[in-house]
Amino acid sequence: MGIADKFVITGGIGKNVGVVAKIGEKLGGLTVHVPPEPQIAGAIRAALFALDRARKRQHRRVTESDKAMEGHHASH
Repeated sequence: MGIADKFVITGGIGKNVGVVAKIGEKLGGLTVHVPPEPQIAGAIRAALFALDRARKRQHRRVTESDKAMEGHHASH
């Protein structure tokens, strides 16, 4: 595994232009990308992850409920 051609810094450290520049230097001049609000990038990703899990869990509940109803109707 090597370094990709894109490098992104998230978190509050992305607000420190000196650190971002130094990381770019250490990476051999590779362009370091920083999102407009790097300090919330992790929070946004965590929220999207939680939303995805909640949707999958809800889908499982609906599927299990449908199966239970099929079994109930089959026995009557």
